[in-house]
Amino acid sequence: MKKQFIKLGVLGSLLSAALFSSANANAACFASNYNVERVLSFGTYGYVYLRPAGSLTNSFYYFVRTTSDKILSTAANAHTDSSRVNVLGDAGTCPTTGVGRYMGNATYVYITE
Repeated sequence: MKKQFIKLGVLGSLLSAALFSSANANAACFASNYNVERVLSFGTYGYVYLRPAGSLTNSFYYFVRTTSDKILSTAANAHTDSSRVNVLGDAGTCPTTGVGRYMGNATYVYITE
């Protein structure tokens, strides 16, 4: 009986890990506490451009692509209100060089303040 509970516990742990990690399995680029510099919409898709909060020079910016009206709307509201955002993109890794750093397709945009 004890072995069955252990097996069930291990199986449950593995299943939980698979379920919770699969949603963000491809999302590896996270930008935290950024300002929305610009939001561009082209009908069926759009881009959100981000710059580091408090940056006096714009030596680089991140940008994400999205087909979600909700993400574009949230980003536009953050831009209008000068709010900071967290953005999750599905790029394999966050680029660390270059002026324009593509984060992939936006998974979500969250207003932090």
